[in-house]
Amino acid sequence: MSPWWLLAIMAAVSVVLLVRPLVRVRGRPIARADYDLEVYRQQLKELALDQQRGLISEEEYEASLTEVERRILAAGGARDLATHMPIVIERGNWKLIFALVLMVPMLGGGLYYKLGSPQLPDQPLAGRGIAPEMQDGSEFDNAIASLISRLEENPNDGEGWTLLARSYVFMGRFNDAVGAYREAEALSPGDNNIAIALGESIVFSRDGMVTPAALQQFEVVLAREREHPIARYYIGLARAQSGAGEEALAIWRKLASEADPSEEWLPQLRSQLQVLAEELGTDVPEVTATATSTENESQSGRSPDASPSGPSAADIEAAGEMTSGDRANMIQGMVERLAARLEENPGDVEGWKRLGNARRVLGELAAAELAYGRALEIAPTDVDALVAQAEIVIEKVGGGLIPELAVANYRKVRELDASHLEAMWYLGLAASQQGRHSEARELWQHLLELVPPDSEDARTLQARIESLGEVE
Repeated sequence: MSPWWLLAIMAAVSVVLLVRPLVRVRGRPIARADYDLEVYRQQLKELALDQQRGLISEEEYEASLTEVERRILAAGGARDLATHMPIVIERGNWKLIFALVLMVPMLGGGLYYKLGSPQLPDQPLAGRGIAPEMQDGSEFDNAIASLISRLEENPNDGEGWTLLARSYVFMGRFNDAVGAYREAEALSPGDNNIAIALGESIVFSRDGMVTPAALQQFEVVLAREREHPIARYYIGLARAQSGAGEEALAIWRKLASEADPSEEWLPQLRSQLQVLAEELGTDVPEVTATATSTENESQSGRSPDASPSGPSAADIEAAGEMTSGDRANMIQGMVERLAARLEENPGDVEGWKRLGNARRVLGELAAAELAYGRALEIAPTDVDALVAQAEIVIEKVGGGLIPELAVANYRKVRELDASHLEAMWYLGLAASQQGRHSEARELWQHLLELVPPDSEDARTLQARIESLGEVE
């Protein structure tokens, strides 16, 4: 084949790969975590073989092993944090797509015409000057660094901030994604897609908890677009997590009944409805029948007996449990290695936070609390660690009670950030539980000023304030 035809094919493939992410409407970046885990398993095997053959030193082996294990923890945690709702990604900028279609072939061909040589034979791999570490994803890291550098020079590049945020989500760096999405939102304050992505990133960074900050994002979107399915889903999830199961059930049931039957997430949402209904003691068949019958009434010409195709909720649950167990066993070994390394290097704050997050993903709440405690011994003003430890002890105690350690942590958070939404909510809840109604009212009134007016969140806060009774 002529080298020029080969170049044309390569350019076409490059354009497709660049354009495809820009035009996808729906997708779940974290859904590829299973694939990533399989890749990392293979990398572990290859590392062990390379060490046995003497191809790499013990130091190189340990360094590579540490990096692969870090990626396994991130991928495993990301998969567990993924919700059943799809992330909606906005349509790509068609000007950018048009520019890519034109410029990639032109620039590639022009550079090759000036610098390349079609008649030159291939060089041996060893002689190409490509360092082995460049083949394990560092090109992606270099691209991220280049994008950050570009944004430092042009901080008003909204598309650049969005691209950086998506890249962080793909890498499992959810806290960094939150920061990047906040920059993008500041430049495009009315963009629902960015607001939703920011809210989801906050949820992922908090191990699946819909915090007040995340809830605020979804409430803002719902105020602008009353039927937005993802906003409605997360608001329902927030109600379920706060103990208002009946409200969550009503929100999700309405969402399921109004959804297009072709939506890929609908069977999974119904499965969640069944789980929640069982927890509330509601007749599960009745819940499913209600959602299905309402949906049938809204779809003319559809058979009343029609039902979603594919495996049943029980089949999905059984398969999910089996995969989760295998994944948990693998991650458990990685966690123990990380814990051992931290005992040798106890000053690694980020390491302790990663360990705390990993323990939490595995359901080891007591160990997770201790890990975050070690991080706070080194960095007592780390807001992320303070909040994470507080959330863990609340989850561990259960019953909606706010233990003293959580109260102490949230007070420190407010000293560092007086307008921290989550801290105000839980401190108000703790004060209410202990009978300090004036303190609770003051905190929640302040919080009420920060959430969108006329939102469901604002109405919930107002109801809480009114439940405190008259001013003392």
